Amino acid sequence: MTVPSRHLLPTTNPTTTAIRRPNKTLKLGGTIILTFCLLTLLNDLVSTSGTNRRSLLSTLYLGATHSTLLPWSHHQIDDVKTDPKNSNSTAMFWHIPKSGGTTAKRLYMCMGQTLSIRIGIDPRYGHDQSDEIVVFRPGDVNWNTVNVDTTIRPGIMRAAKMGLVQSHTTDLIFTMEPQVAGEHLYDEENKARFVAL
Repeated sequence: MTVPSRHLLPTTNPTTTAIRRPNKTLKLGGTIILTFCLLTLLNDLVSTSGTNRRSLLSTLYLGATHSTLLPWSHHQIDDVKTDPKNSNSTAMFWHIPKSGGTTAKRLYMCMGQTLSIRIGIDPRYGHDQSDEIVVFRPGDVNWNTVNVDTTIRPGIMRAAKMGLVQSHTTDLIFTMEPQVAGEHLYDEENKARFVAL
């Protein structure tokens, strides 16, 4: 049997060659990965509860009581199972640049929704200096906006002072700062319904 030359290592004697053996670290790493895969498969086969089931990975990572949610989100984000028609929640759209956020804005505009977006503070509409929430149509369109810009931190802080969410005047709040918006705009009685693309 001929061994390809790329698998041969030179030894001290130039006339003989040795076959390269796998590294012990690679064997150990492969064994750990294989064991983890088998445990995950076994966990999936044994676990029959589908509603509150956690994967083995999340159990190992999160532990029994640890949560990766931000503190404000435990009380200020509405449960997905809650009917939006029967709650005081206001949708918050996390606008990630270049990920379809502008298309989502256009879609909600076509639906005639009231949006909190940057155009709300455009000085040509005359509502940018108002100290209270104003809902208006920016031109000859079939959708409304409010006079705050929730896409950036200073606009979020201004909207919080004016009570944007508590006024229930907006159908959808667009923001590039979901943590700041969630922390300052919403409360336990007026929760967020989180949306993202």
